[in-house]
Amino acid sequence: WLKRRLRKAHDKIVISVPYFVPYGFYWRILVRKLRYGVPVEIILPAKSDIAWVDSLSFFMAKRLMSRGAKIYLFGGDDERFSHAKFFMIDGFSGTGSANYDYRSIVLNLDTLVFTPQKSGDWQKVYGSLVQGSKVATLTDLKTGWYVRLLLLVRWLA
Repeated sequence: WLKRRLRKAHDKIVISVPYFVPYGFYWRILVRKLRYGVPVEIILPAKSDIAWVDSLSFFMAKRLMSRGAKIYLFGGDDERFSHAKFFMIDGFSGTGSANYDYRSIVLNLDTLVFTPQKSGDWQKVYGSLVQGSKVATLTDLKTGWYVRLLLLVRWLA
């Protein structure tokens, strides 16, 4: 269902996950949608509980940013981070246990539940996520030299 909904998206795609390590189709569809002018927004924690996954997430987000995606960093210096999984694709919103990565979508039995958006309910969740975030700049998305090595095993994330 997620693949089909992403493929049909034409208004807006919002993805808020703690671990953003897209692969294969899930990477290509975001790139394709950006090329066709569909707004894509990614909301990531400023800092998660796994530093090397942060590096991968920021690297992938930086690549999408260079193609026109808007990247937000939720939180800040706070020791806590958002572990929320939240998706908005055109007129549907969803949540569940799946991150936007290979492990969650293919290997594990993670779930996502989508419902049609109703008069502002999901918009409030989206608004609070954006309000608690800052728009990322390239310098905010710090990655290490080792991130290219991690790309080879990103399906483990």
